Formats: sequence, C-alpha cells, structure tokens
Amino acid sequence: VLILKVHRSNFMIEGFTEEAGFSELAALGKQKRIPVVIDLGSGVLLSPDISGLPNEPTVRDAVKSKADLVCFSGDKLLGGCQAGIILGRKSLVSRLNRNPIYRVVRPDKITIGITEELFIKYLKGDYRNIPIWNSVRVSKAELTERSRVFIDKVSLPEGMLTIRDSYAYAGGGSDPGGKIESVIIKFNGFNSQELAAAFRLTDPPVIGRIEGNAFCVDLRTVLPHQEDRLVQLVRKTVLELNKRN
Repeated sequence: VLILKVHRSNFMIEGFTEEAGFSELAALGKQKRIPVVIDLGSGVLLSPDISGLPNEPTVRDAVKSKADLVCFSGDKLLGGCQAGIILGRKSLVSRLNRNPIYRVVRPDKITIGITEELFIKYLKGDYRNIPIWNSVRVSKAELTERSRVFIDKVSLPEGMLTIRDSYAYAGGGSDPGGKIESVIIKFNGFNSQELAAAFRLTDPPVIGRIEGNAFCVDLRTVLPHQEDRLVQLVRKTVLELNKRN
C-alpha cells in the first residue's frame, strides 16, 4: 500500500480544481504510516527562474517535501539518456534493489556513465552545455535572427519562406500546455500535407508541424550545427516539389 502522486505528463485540467501538494501528501503518509511516492515525469533540476518553466515542479521540491520515494525520467527535461531514476529513503531503495525485477530493468554501464556525466554538468552549473536546455532557453530574438539567416541561405523566391511569431512546448512528460514564446519559418504557397510528406522522405527526415494550414519549422528544435544540412534539404525538396507540380 502506498500513496502515489503522478505527474500530468500530456494533459491539462482546467477550471475550478485543486490538488494536494507534495508536503501535504508526505504529512498524510507519515500520519497513516503509508509510503508516499511522487512521480515527477520529466525530472527538472533547474529552478523556474533558470529553466523558464514556472509550472514544472523540480526534483528538489519533491525531495524537500520528505516524500519517501521520488521517481523521474533520465531523458526528457533532465537531458540525458533513456532511463528511470528513483531516489529517497534508503530502506525503500534497498527493497527495490532486492526485487527480482530489478535484474531485468537495471541500467547498463553506458547508461550509468552518460547519467553520471550529465549530473556532473549540473553540479558544475554547466547546464548551457546540455542540449535540451539550449533549446528550451534560447531567446526569441536569437531565434528570429537565426531564422532570417536561414531563409537567406535557402535562397528561394521572396515570400516563399516567412517568419511568424508562435509558441513551442517542452514536450511529453513535462509542463503540459506550458507555452514558450518562439518563432517559426512558414512555407507559403504549398499543400502542407504534400510538403510534410516530401520532407519525411529526405535523408535525414525533416519533421516540422502544420500551423494555420501551412508547413512550419521551428529552429528551436534544430541544433546550430544541423542548420546547414537543413538548408540543403529544404532547398532541394522545395525545388523538386515545384517541378513536379
């Protein structure tokens, strides 16, 4: 028997709603002598003023509540490899280690090595070198400038690619519904579904999104060293599609 609080990873509840906080559940568990487990979903280690995600609870918040166990992902907003992390009371963690299932799901040395390197970056405050945070925290002004340069490099007829204000989202397992101010490169004068299908067949595939019935790309999701290759793919795909039509 335990009390489990699960992160709303990919849905929102709006209206007149309330929910129990971490400390409230921890106090209830202590009173009833029932372990309290908090599933944080993405596992944010940065405070909201640094992460820019005010609605996303941090690992520190959960641990400070004195919950018995806290679990979260090793990837997503933590920024590491695919893994699950559980921390908390030593006696309960030891029981988990002794469970026969642990031999099936225990991490290998590569996973442990990558996760260790990731936590060293956090301990040093070197989160700027964690790719996910470069993507989440990049400013709208910087994205606008990158988009302008990108459009110039693609060198398609004027008006075919334009820059528009939009929003990005942190993604599944984190801050459902939380908007991040962003800009998109909008492809004008194309059948959005046809263009999206053509981009999925490039090498590597280009996955954008359809917004306002137009295919769009947000450079927030593109690492800077990938931009030149994306320029080539966009120009080649658009020109080939124009020839076919």
